Amino acid sequence: MNIVFRVDASIEMGIGHVMRCLTLADALSDAGVQSHFVCREHPGNLIDQITRRGHQVHPLPRCQTGHRAVGIETQKSQPEHAHWLGCDWLTDAQQTLNSIASLDADWLIVDHYALDERWEKLLRPACNKIMVIDDLADRYHDCDLLLDQNYYGKLKARYEGLLPSYCIQLLGPEYTILRSEFIDARGALKGRNGIVKNLLIFFGGSDYTNETFKALDALRLLNRPDVVAHVVVGASNPHKNQIKSMCSRLPNTKYHCQVSNMAELLLNADLALAAGGSATLERCFLGLPALTVVTAENQRAVTMAVEKAGAILNMGNSHGVSAQNFAQAMVDICSHPTRLISMGKSGLKIMGGNSYSGVAGVVSAMIN
Repeated sequence: MNIVFRVDASIEMGIGHVMRCLTLADALSDAGVQSHFVCREHPGNLIDQITRRGHQVHPLPRCQTGHRAVGIETQKSQPEHAHWLGCDWLTDAQQTLNSIASLDADWLIVDHYALDERWEKLLRPACNKIMVIDDLADRYHDCDLLLDQNYYGKLKARYEGLLPSYCIQLLGPEYTILRSEFIDARGALKGRNGIVKNLLIFFGGSDYTNETFKALDALRLLNRPDVVAHVVVGASNPHKNQIKSMCSRLPNTKYHCQVSNMAELLLNADLALAAGGSATLERCFLGLPALTVVTAENQRAVTMAVEKAGAILNMGNSHGVSAQNFAQAMVDICSHPTRLISMGKSGLKIMGGNSYSGVAGVVSAMIN
């Protein structure tokens, strides 16, 4: 059985799409399935990391023509995130077809905000079935299986009119693709007492807007040497040297780059300063409360929904949040231990408790 993933990472789009596909690919590998990745060579790509995990990569070259529309199409007709592709969708479709033509793929898994049903229809001859991983519900798809693992109100109605009638939908946090380390950590989870002694700072793998530096400046303003701060950045973070230098000047501040023990760090933390990206559900799964900023428009809806459920405090758009805002928010939330305890419990509730099926449920839907 052959599976092909069409997914990208870059400094702008981050690494979350590739990381969840890697987790799914690893689980499929355990079931005897061979996975191939088609990834464009954007700055900040994770092609080397995918290869190190034992999966074959078919790289697509960086395009020089940008993302101009094809034929008579206008930019208005393109998906909102079309520029993330690095070229027009038709060029990408043709390059992908050329890359996988000989693979006889059983499934093509598409995890890309820049691609829609036009691209998927052109790839139909190269695969048996198509699966789409999405959470925007802002465009049509031609797929047999759709996974949206995020937490929203009225989740069942989000894709009405956007999918074929035969498409199977896996919707909600119970299908969140989490690495096995998170499942193990959940089993070791103990109740938090609401006292913040261990802080986790993580704003995504690339942290394009450098929220990490703001958070570190907030720590400097707070002057709380009794709080241990673990600062996590990805290898593609363009500010990592600056961040590492600042961490070295702050007491009890630990710098981590491209970690393999994120679940352990979440498990041991009492509070997180974070972005509203894919790591939101990882924090909820381990009951970790967070002060969250929105660093990209695609994070807004799920961040608002998770805040409404009581699991985070949403501070709003990142460009409107200063180091002083972070510092004051930490002072406020740390003075309310019972609220922190409640936020953690709300996060656990979002993830469905014992109904969580996760990556095993996704693999089962594909293989059975």
